[in-house]
Amino acid sequence: MFLIKEKGDIINQKEFLTIKEQIQRIKSYNIVIKNEKKAKELLEKNSFYNIINGYREPFYFNNRKNKYIKGTSFEEIFALYEFDRKLRNLLFPTLLDIENAIKSEIIYEFLKTTDAKRNLINDKDNYLKISSYNLGNNDRIKYNLALNLINDLQNIISNYFKNSDSISHYLINYGYVPLWVLSTKMTFTNISKFYQCMIGKNRQAIAKKYTMADDDFETILKLLTIARNYCAHYNRIYNFSTNIILPTPNKSIYPLQYQFITNSKNKENGLFNIIITMKYFISSKNYKAFINSIDTLIKELEKKLSTIKIDDILKIMGFPPNWIDIKK
Repeated sequence: MFLIKEKGDIINQKEFLTIKEQIQRIKSYNIVIKNEKKAKELLEKNSFYNIINGYREPFYFNNRKNKYIKGTSFEEIFALYEFDRKLRNLLFPTLLDIENAIKSEIIYEFLKTTDAKRNLINDKDNYLKISSYNLGNNDRIKYNLALNLINDLQNIISNYFKNSDSISHYLINYGYVPLWVLSTKMTFTNISKFYQCMIGKNRQAIAKKYTMADDDFETILKLLTIARNYCAHYNRIYNFSTNIILPTPNKSIYPLQYQFITNSKNKENGLFNIIITMKYFISSKNYKAFINSIDTLIKELEKKLSTIKIDDILKIMGFPPNWIDIKK
């Protein structure tokens, strides 16, 4: 793997940098390389920028940029990089399962909506009609949200017309694409917007399944969407951060979630908020296995750290000391 040369931390020259030069760059940071041969192999298969620039911050001395704790090694930084990769690979399929389940529930609830005479009102392509959504009292903001959603759905049909047999089949033969067909191409972002625009009784019926208010469910959808996209785009996940405030759950229904959220000094940030949220959508058995897998990754990382403690990483992740209790 080559690297473009840097000036300080600003990449401004597209000049080839060999593996040997990358090794020298690492040493110039006063980062120890315990096994140079192995380090070269890792740099050939992984990006220097992703490893060093992406995972070096926890090893800064007193948070001073490019001033590292004495003894910091390339192997430690790579261990954190590898930990994050494995963590992301663990989270992503679980988030996809949650996404598919939520998507099915939302689409089903929309399609089974009836009028006062119990007639279905959202058949065919009614999802492209603004009257199918919550417009408040002619609220311009709600109108705009619904119009943007309809535009997104129309774009999906247009973009997939050539490459999706199912979409082209229905559009050519019936003049419209059923929502249950279109939903297979909808992203978590699309479905989150869809829920946001649904009429009150639909929103409430879905949220009720999880014993929460519809506004809280909307917030959780936004949070899960961000986390899912982080994983999909291979962004760092261990230091996940967002300004979305996690809603306080019903204490009698979700006692552990309530405990962790209300005891947290920072309710807005941290990967642990995602872990808490995922508990709403996973069976107890699967969630326990999920938490045990995370615990295994943390213990593996702990064995490879020497200049910093695993608690330093857990703090960045937003994990409290008793985080493992969440699987109870």
